[in-house]
Amino acid sequence: MNKAPRPGRSVGAMSKELRPLTVGILAIITCAAFEAMAVVTAMPSVARELQGEASYGLAFSMYLTASLLGTVLAGSWCDRRGPRPALGVGMVLMILGLLAAGAAPAFWLVTVGRAISGLGGGFMIVALYVVIARAFPRHLQPVVFGWLSAAWVLPALVGPLVAGIVAENLGWRWVFLGVAPIVLAAVLIVWPKTATLGAAGSDGGTGNTGSDPAGSGGAGSGGAKTDPAGTGNTGAGPTGSSTDEAASARSRALRGIGLAGGVFAAQWALSRLAADGSGSTMSTIAFILLAVAGLIAVFLTLPGLLPPGTLRLAKGLPGIIATRGFVNVAFFGAEAFIPLMLVSARGFDAATAGLALSAGALGWTGGSFLQVRVRFRREWLLVAGSTILSLSLAGFALASSVEAPLWLLVLVWAFSGFAMGMTLSSTSVLVLKFSSASEQGRNSASLQISDQLGGVVGTAGAGALFALLRDPRDPGQVSVFVAIWLALCVFAAAGIVSGLRGAQSSDADPSRNPKNAMEGTVPA
Repeated sequence: MNKAPRPGRSVGAMSKELRPLTVGILAIITCAAFEAMAVVTAMPSVARELQGEASYGLAFSMYLTASLLGTVLAGSWCDRRGPRPALGVGMVLMILGLLAAGAAPAFWLVTVGRAISGLGGGFMIVALYVVIARAFPRHLQPVVFGWLSAAWVLPALVGPLVAGIVAENLGWRWVFLGVAPIVLAAVLIVWPKTATLGAAGSDGGTGNTGSDPAGSGGAGSGGAKTDPAGTGNTGAGPTGSSTDEAASARSRALRGIGLAGGVFAAQWALSRLAADGSGSTMSTIAFILLAVAGLIAVFLTLPGLLPPGTLRLAKGLPGIIATRGFVNVAFFGAEAFIPLMLVSARGFDAATAGLALSAGALGWTGGSFLQVRVRFRREWLLVAGSTILSLSLAGFALASSVEAPLWLLVLVWAFSGFAMGMTLSSTSVLVLKFSSASEQGRNSASLQISDQLGGVVGTAGAGALFALLRDPRDPGQVSVFVAIWLALCVFAAAGIVSGLRGAQSSDADPSRNPKNAMEGTVPA
């Protein structure tokens, strides 16, 4: 049974009480990182064998779309039952998705498998945030965030190389099938340690009263009951109305379903329009109407899942959360197509193409550790990170167009990862800083939604542009990929604008009140 740290006692994330959970959480993140690196590296081989180039982007965007849905649904579940059920279901779904993708005889079934895995990933990430919230003191939160980024280092170095070798020698199917037992092993490490982590406000937690580190559902300062993953439950402790809480959770879950459904409809219709080209008039009209309907659903449901003013880049917290979305559009849209460009246009094998992904992940880790040591206002890291990402994407487009050597492409992409590590880690800390105790869960969930939606828009948009511009007779057209990098560069530049808005915080921000400030002190 997990023992809570005694009040007034200074503990570290690797103290006797917290070490098992810390190791288990890092194992799960390491596993998720390996899965991401391995699958991205293997996807060009999958698309080539199953003739799925036209729908290449869907295999990535569908994972993120389903993860978006899982995030919203798991929030209310974790609030009522604690993180353990969502963690277990997420593990099962991710494994089933990997097995389905590995055995798929057609590319669309690979996409279905990726969606199932994404749904499981959404459940698991929310569960992990709740575990961290219930188990770790507030001052350790930025430290744990830094360690989570560090957990990508080994998968970044080994994952692409191993996946490339497996795909080239044993076949791409073994990349998916081989990751499944790793997921199982990682979850089993942390599983026994979650038995005492019950629902918010119950006695089953680890006793972290007054400390809700990730905005994920621990008891906030003053005993306020928070909302672990944005379920909308902000009632005041045990005296709050359970009926109102349930209704709020259902409302938010329905918005999440509407958002995921709208995103799915829009991206699928746009990808079909781009792939079909000059198809029949009736099918073209049907796809256009479906895309419009999907976009309408997104714009109707999204505002209720984000802080007011996010879509118009309001000052402070809304601008910070918007920055998270913009940089995710740019980075993940580009990352999905880098291996395909290196394999199809430059003739590298899958293992060599994975070097760029390794460099990006290593740069990401470097940026994450740099942000721990800043001595100026953290908001300016968002502006700096978006600027570096913009320049990196523009440089990658230029280097690709002139067929620069591989080492230069790898170096440029490392700077992109550096910008992301600096920016995303800072947004995580700033959301806690700018959130009052009663808003921690909702705002943390909003950050995750912006994160995942940005990835969906980036990969789906890049996929649609690729399907529209590609010439099946000349799969190695570098100009198509250059157009993708430049289009995504626009979103990185938009991150500069939203970052500036985020830096323009008002005196009304909770962080101006030391009692409400949620940003911990990070030891150098």
